[in-house]
Amino acid sequence: MSRIQVLLVDDHLLVRHGLRTVLATDPRIEVVGEASTSEEAVRLALELRPQVILMDIRLPGPDGLRATREIKVRLPSANVIILTAYDHDEYVLQALEAGAVGYLAKDSSAELIIQSIHSAVEGGVLVKRSSAQRPGIALLSRQRGDESMVAGKLTLRENQVLKLITDGASNKEIARALGLATITVKKHVQNLLTKLDVSDRTQAAVKALRTGLVELKAPTW
Repeated sequence: MSRIQVLLVDDHLLVRHGLRTVLATDPRIEVVGEASTSEEAVRLALELRPQVILMDIRLPGPDGLRATREIKVRLPSANVIILTAYDHDEYVLQALEAGAVGYLAKDSSAELIIQSIHSAVEGGVLVKRSSAQRPGIALLSRQRGDESMVAGKLTLRENQVLKLITDGASNKEIARALGLATITVKKHVQNLLTKLDVSDRTQAAVKALRTGLVELKAPTW
């Protein structure tokens, strides 16, 4: 069984050690490298070609968002998950717009971090905020003028699928949640991408958040 290869990027050795210890509990995951700077993250990503990169935002020199953008340009197959203590609305949107497929607070449980890695490989988009974050949070940079225009294009089912995509659900999870066949979900996703004029699920999630079609909510655990 091939394991999911993961690169850890954080400037604190203890944080990287803690993450390595957490991920070692899942035999399906293998940590293949560690980086402490943005430049090192880019170099190791290109050298090791990991499937998933856990990326902090605040790094010495260029930040993790810049590293994410460069990695996604040079290695589009990499799934970057931002794992940070900075739990701000605009950071979430900037991370997704940079190409990240997930945004997790550092106080996330070990179970959630492991789940997010599997979700990323399966094509999910995961946004989970700090447990201290208030529910129903309002976004700082919402383009409200686009909301009604975009919403008018989507069917009820497509809106349901879009919400689940933004919650981080894979096609299989969406199919289970809505009682649909996976092939039907794939058709809904493709229709969503066309109607929203985006090329992938991450961009669909960004547009949904930017226009207010979907609200960021705090986790309930």
